Amino acid sequence: MVLTNGSLTNLNVALVPVGAACTDVYETNNSSSTAKAIPVSIDIFALIGVSGDLDWLTFATVSPNTKLKVTLQNLPADYDLRLYSSSNALLAKSQNNGTANETIIRNATTAATYKVRVNGYNGAFNNTVCYKLRVDVSSTNFVKSMPLNEAFNKYSDEGDLQVFPNPSENDVALLFTSEMQTTGTIRVFDMLGKPVSQSNIDISEGENLTMLSLQNLTAGIYMIEVNDGAVVYKTRIIKN
Repeated sequence: MVLTNGSLTNLNVALVPVGAACTDVYETNNSSSTAKAIPVSIDIFALIGVSGDLDWLTFATVSPNTKLKVTLQNLPADYDLRLYSSSNALLAKSQNNGTANETIIRNATTAATYKVRVNGYNGAFNNTVCYKLRVDVSSTNFVKSMPLNEAFNKYSDEGDLQVFPNPSENDVALLFTSEMQTTGTIRVFDMLGKPVSQSNIDISEGENLTMLSLQNLTAGIYMIEVNDGAVVYKTRIIKN
């Protein structure tokens, strides 16, 4: 039994050990019209049983917990994750290679009903081993970031944040795309992870281009971080 909007609702939740064989209690759910309801903040287990199988699931957020994070884990094959509105408009997707986890974050400001779709990439499937899916909700923004050591190893043309020219002696241009209009921050870190500068920035929904001065920095390698409250964009810069 799960408490939803003040009332108790029966939900058939499959709770099985990770990596174990299971019976998929959510079938048949191969289309958006047959999406099966799942609870939030609880691990659910299901499987892609045969080649071409699709899993459609649905859930709802309730104010004030309108922010959401969907995580697809413990994959026995290369699966992809997509998030849709209740009217089947594609909102976001996660398509990592291999059996890497898939994560979607949506920091919405209003409560809504959503659908998620899990499918095997290029026909990938496993007919006995379950994947794990979890929807977490919150009243505060979820932030997607990467470890600092990983970010230092990413060049600007590989990440979500582009910087040019690189290397540079003076000013650089930062280019990134945000899903919201907000006020964010730009921070610069040295190689030890110590912050050396911070400033605020007005961020627009869509593509953003802004200038950053490096004149007060000594020569070396730095990490630039742009935070729009939902996503942390990071890349490396060389100051000549």
